[in-house]
Amino acid sequence: MLVETHVHTRYSKGERVLFDAIDSPSSMVEAAIRNGIDVLSISDHDTTRGVAEAKKAAAGKDIMIVQGEEISSSDGHVLAFGISERIAEGKSAEETIDAIREQAGLAIAPHPFDIYKKGVKSKAQLCDAVEVFNPLNIDRLSNRRSRKWVKDKKLVAVAGSDAHCKEMLGFGSLILPERYDSIDSVIKAIKNGKSTHRTQYNPLSTTLRWNVQRMQLSYDQVLDHIMKNYTGPKKHLSKWLLKSTKHSPGKIDYFYKLLAYIGISSSVIYSATKGRRIMEM
Repeated sequence: MLVETHVHTRYSKGERVLFDAIDSPSSMVEAAIRNGIDVLSISDHDTTRGVAEAKKAAAGKDIMIVQGEEISSSDGHVLAFGISERIAEGKSAEETIDAIREQAGLAIAPHPFDIYKKGVKSKAQLCDAVEVFNPLNIDRLSNRRSRKWVKDKKLVAVAGSDAHCKEMLGFGSLILPERYDSIDSVIKAIKNGKSTHRTQYNPLSTTLRWNVQRMQLSYDQVLDHIMKNYTGPKKHLSKWLLKSTKHSPGKIDYFYKLLAYIGISSSVIYSATKGRRIMEM
């Protein structure tokens, strides 16, 4: 049984970039079915609005839709799997985890040691399970640190695709040894450490499509942010880069690919030099 615990849709919004994810819930369901996924958790940032649309798209089809949410606690992101009602952001990690369990859900610590410091770090041990693989951790060292930390602490390890577009589905899935017919049974199996992981990093082409399209979809908001917050060369360069997204797909994509390689290299260097400090926080 193939389980996706960490999936975003267009309902996931960002602060600077409005569309953090680019595909609709129904598109994610269709792609999940094509990929042989049996359980799909719609876990948008601080909202459950996309779940109803996903369930409608899945009606009569052989896939279980789970209500999830990636909650912005005051300590970092906490992933809820199998909840019945939305959980408000802004509470501590402890309060957020308690709220998930009150709804008989599974509390997962996503990307606990990511270089963007959006994870809950050592408070991950308070959760029911911890992500040891997230394909958006492009520096890769963040995943290695999480895997070693979870092993040392003897915690339940899971993987999460953290899919922000349909092409990212299946890159961080859980494999359960048998089929279950209820969300409660799936949660119990994961808690008991019965899952193995199917993991692979996203192809560069997929990451580029996601980043370019979310900029295209969020164009006006990003431009407004640039005009209000940037000055001098940074402002002009940012405006040029944003405007260049209108020429994608096209020759500009070769330039984006170069920037991506530079970004990956910088992430690895940053993770190697700052990672230990992140783990100790």
